[in-house]
Amino acid sequence: MTFEGVFAHRIFNGHIGGVYLEFPLVGTTDRSVTLGNLVQDFSSVFFTSSLKLKLNVPVVAPFVSVGGGFAHFSPGSPPPGAPTRSSSTQGAFQAGGGLDLSTPIPHLALRGEIREFFTGKRDFTPSRHNLFVGGGLVLHF
Repeated sequence: MTFEGVFAHRIFNGHIGGVYLEFPLVGTTDRSVTLGNLVQDFSSVFFTSSLKLKLNVPVVAPFVSVGGGFAHFSPGSPPPGAPTRSSSTQGAFQAGGGLDLSTPIPHLALRGEIREFFTGKRDFTPSRHNLFVGGGLVLHF
């Protein structure tokens, strides 16, 4: 299961769109990676300050986001006989996009998005890509 929270602040407002400074925080409680016969569980947290370009169109507001920050990986307990792994924190680059759908309720929207976090290679998995696809609620203040 993955959780995400994003704080965004508009820094430029044009008639057709705006530029936002956003701070997404994404955390995954438990993931598994299989290397041969070895299965390694780990959790991860991503924090990547980003710039977001969002179009101001009625009903559907598409956006793209690009930024950088860090990722923290914590391995779970290794299987019997496997070597112990240590936690690691490293740089991360994030690129993503999605859309916000207006609702009849003021200050509330629905969001669908995809973000990919590119990181350095962890010592317990060969992948540098971390794809997040999700949806949720947006509160406008």
